[in-house]
Amino acid sequence: SSPSTHCLEFSAAWKSSFGLSQIMSAEEAAPPGNVQVVCRVRPGGEYAASALAIENGVGGDIIKLSGERGRDFNVTKAFGPDSSQDDVYQCVGLPSLDYVTQGYGACVFAYGQTGSGKTWTMTGNNEAPGLIPRMIESLFQRLITGFQDFSLHCQYVEIYMEKVRDLFNPTRARNPWDAPGPKVTIRYDGKRCKIENAKKLTYTGSDARAAGAAAGSAAGSAAGEAGASASQILARQLLRDVEAAGRHRAVRGHALNAESSRSHAVLILEVTGSAARGAATAAGRQMGSTLMLVDLAGNENIG
Repeated sequence: SSPSTHCLEFSAAWKSSFGLSQIMSAEEAAPPGNVQVVCRVRPGGEYAASALAIENGVGGDIIKLSGERGRDFNVTKAFGPDSSQDDVYQCVGLPSLDYVTQGYGACVFAYGQTGSGKTWTMTGNNEAPGLIPRMIESLFQRLITGFQDFSLHCQYVEIYMEKVRDLFNPTRARNPWDAPGPKVTIRYDGKRCKIENAKKLTYTGSDARAAGAAAGSAAGSAAGEAGASASQILARQLLRDVEAAGRHRAVRGHALNAESSRSHAVLILEVTGSAARGAATAAGRQMGSTLMLVDLAGNENIG
């Protein structure tokens, strides 16, 4: 493969086309379509520094690769090797959350060759959190402040060798095909895909109120939650479960990455909100949507 495939990572954010103009403010430029493609160049490597250029084009950015297999890529937005996790979050995460909290579906997925930085962009670490932790905390904050009551249902599955594994269920994650009970499946009901028979973690407005009360208590201080907001507490709880579940993912070492993800990891967040604060009409008092955050397996056929 050409050197270019080692340093490019593509993230795409899908948003429902319904009510697109109502969601974006008049000052913001309308997106080019339902699918927006964001490219992030992994730092490091002689090729990225010497043979790659990013230019502003009409309606997006142009990535220019030189060399024997040089070519141009037109994308919605391109980030260079010096980009930060927050840069990507501001561009991809925040607009997607705007859609979700207004009742529109959104999906963010990372696509690229093994070792291009997909998992880093989606997950990051404590010092530089990626899209998933940033979006989860912000989503909780928006639900708590924007609605009188809400519920959030979370599923986390892995698609590996064309089989679906429930990462929140350790037994099924280790041996999903021989585990007792109904098998985890993906079903399309004519409107959307649903994950059936996978464990759901649920958070509600009552949980948020309890978390807020606990933060100011002695027990909360002992648990290290003193000074934390309810959204931070709930986000930490969910992220701990997501991190633990992620250890069950199928990985395999190779020349580019000692612990390469060999599966697609799909985090599904189904949210509903009622009695939206400040809603003027009954139509604006209910909200239901789905946010999907996907870390795809490495694709070795890019280029």
